[in-house]
Amino acid sequence: MIEWLPTSEDQLRDALDQGILTERHTLDFKRELPSGRGENKELARDLAQFAVDGGVLIIGVDDNAHLTPVDFRGLRERIDQVARDLIDEPLHVRIETIPGADPREGYLLVTVPPSPTAPHQVDGRYYGRGDTTKHVLPDAPRQGPQRPRWPAARRRRVPGWVGTGPAPAQRHLQTGARMGAKRTRDPARPPASARI
Repeated sequence: MIEWLPTSEDQLRDALDQGILTERHTLDFKRELPSGRGENKELARDLAQFAVDGGVLIIGVDDNAHLTPVDFRGLRERIDQVARDLIDEPLHVRIETIPGADPREGYLLVTVPPSPTAPHQVDGRYYGRGDTTKHVLPDAPRQGPQRPRWPAARRRRVPGWVGTGPAPAQRHLQTGARMGAKRTRDPARPPASARI
């Protein structure tokens, strides 16, 4: 993770000028956040890439480390909504603002802490980050505890009682068997291929 983050426009400018803040495995810059469905998906991928090791997305700084203040109106809510609705499993992000000369504009620092259920998916693909860019990860087993992975839209319709086990430490569907368990054949019953 990033050990120090600026709290003012002057600190941000100085850190960029001195090379203290440069794009790397845990830090990415984004010039702006244009609106639109495709742009929201791109933002979701940008956030999901940091779920494995954690990281910070600074919005209002271009790839050449130049300041490009953005209009704050509606951005915090939009980022929260994207992190919650377009990423499977939803991410918790912390958003801090650094005002510019005009208090309605400035810079957003979006911190994504490491997730115990990483990696996370956007449109059915897992994302991670290399040294300076995001990339698609192979469909590998998840690092965190295994649990059902429903699309975000369906997960919101599941009743509250689903997913609670008899003990607080057991969180699974109450179907009589854990997800992923192999079915065993009854030795007294012939295999399906032998039945007519």
